[in-house]
This record gives sequence, structure tokens and C-alpha cells, in this order.
Amino acid sequence: MVVDQAALTGESLAASKGPGDDLFSSSAIKRGSCYAVVTATGEKTFVGRAATLAGKSNGVGHFTEVINNIGTVLLVLVILWLLIIWSSGFYRSLGIVKLLEYALIIAVVGVPVGLPAVVTTTMAVGAAFLAKKQANDQKLTAIESLAGVEILCSDKTGTLTQNKLTLHDPYCVEGVDDEMLMFVSALAASRKKKGMDAIDKAVVKALGKYPQARRRMREYRMLEFQPFDPVSKMVTAKVIDPEGNTCIAVKGAPPFVLRMVQKAGTLDPAIAQKYDDVVSEFADRDSWYLTIVRSSSVRYW
Repeated sequence: MVVDQAALTGESLAASKGPGDDLFSSSAIKRGSCYAVVTATGEKTFVGRAATLAGKSNGVGHFTEVINNIGTVLLVLVILWLLIIWSSGFYRSLGIVKLLEYALIIAVVGVPVGLPAVVTTTMAVGAAFLAKKQANDQKLTAIESLAGVEILCSDKTGTLTQNKLTLHDPYCVEGVDDEMLMFVSALAASRKKKGMDAIDKAVVKALGKYPQARRRMREYRMLEFQPFDPVSKMVTAKVIDPEGNTCIAVKGAPPFVLRMVQKAGTLDPAIAQKYDDVVSEFADRDSWYLTIVRSSSVRYW
């Protein structure tokens, strides 16, 4: 059995699991099946412990430090002024009641009693604005801390984007049109309504722009479906066409699909070179590509 633990370890390749091995929560089974016994839930799981430790972080933000420094400075100034007033009051023989009045005035003026309320209200307004932008703020002080960031480093996982996959204009080799390409790519997609892969979902949604491909999809019946394999870098689906012929639709990473095409039959070197050039060009824009190929005995798409 092959398990994807990228959410836990960050490794791109899936890990092999056998009898007696531990399966962590939040991992996904990419290939195979098994019977498992649940031994831990919630905070006792690997992911739960990590989330608990992250939630217990006691780090003080920049904004909190600024507020604490302001409070400390004001407190020191109030104490100094009180000492000055009391010292001068004793020399001038002022009454204790008068000195207490002066002390109360200095304390009211110097101690920022309304500062926490004002700060909290201001941060709440900022959090409400971010919520309208679909951003969740766990701590109000994080708003000011993030606003003071000069350099932000992030891995390229889509967390700073809309996290939505869309299909642009496809590239087709000679002899293949857009309708054929989208038809085959949809065949090599999961038919599940729930839990569909993000790429498969984007392909299926794009069929609305290709009516012929969408119509032909109903004429084919799926026999087997192999989800994305991190080793072969491809998705494979075995289907039956209206004439009863067995067809295999393949979708995956361009170099691996091209290698499979070259093994399945004769491929013009000029087309392969053109394909490599186009893949390299579009790779700079982080696009996905689909390739179609046919063999003599079993049709590979």
C-alpha cells in the first residue's frame, strides 16, 4: 500500500506501508487498501500533537511589546511626577488631602486606562475587514505584526493565491484538436462526486466549453481507474467505447507521458522535440499538459 504523507513530512514521494506499520492521521492512501485499527484520536495523534504545540505558543508579538513599553514608560513617568509633587508639597507644607488630589490627577492623566479598549476596537475593525477578504485571524495582534513584515518567504503551495485550478487554452500536436484532448483528459478523471482530485475537478468543469467532448463522455463506460501515482506520475483509466473496444486514457506529468508514448509506438522525433520545447516554455508559467497516443492493439490516449 502506498500512502501520501506530504501534509506531515513534506516529502513529494509517497511512502510504502505494510502490515504492522502506523498510518498517521491526515495522510491519504494513494494506492491499495487495508483494514486498520484506530489507536489514537484528537490531540493524541501526530497531527493533533503538532496542532496543540502550535496553539500553545507564547511568543509575544511586536505590537504587544510596543504597548508594554508604552505602559512601562508612562508608569515610570507617573511615579517620578508623584515623587516630585509629594516632595515639593512637603516643603511647602501642603496638606495630605491636597497632595492626594494632585496624585489622583497625575494618575488619571498618566495611566492609559482606555488604551486596551481603543487598541482592541481598532484591531477588531481590522479583523472584520480581513474576514470579508476570507482571511482568518487567530490573534488580533497578528494584524499589526504582519503589517510590519518587510520580507515574506513562502513555499509555492498556493496558500497565497486563490487556490483554484483553471484550464487555459490547450496545446495540441498535429492531428489532435481541442475537443479530442479535453475528451481524453476527462476520461482519465475520477467520476466520484465527492472528494474529487482538484485537477480532475478543473478538467470536468472545463467540459462546459467543449460540447462535443462532453457528449462523447456519456458513450464510454469506465472499467478501472488508477489515481495519480507519485512514482509513475500519471493517472490511468481503462474504459470501453461504444463498439466494445478497450481503451486506456492517461493523464500526467509531461516527461513521463512522453516516455510512455515513445514506448507505445513510433513517434516522430520532430514532434517529440517540439513537445519538449513547448513543455519547457509553459513550465515557466506552471501549467499542466495532456498528451494523446494510440497503439495498434490497445488504444492509449
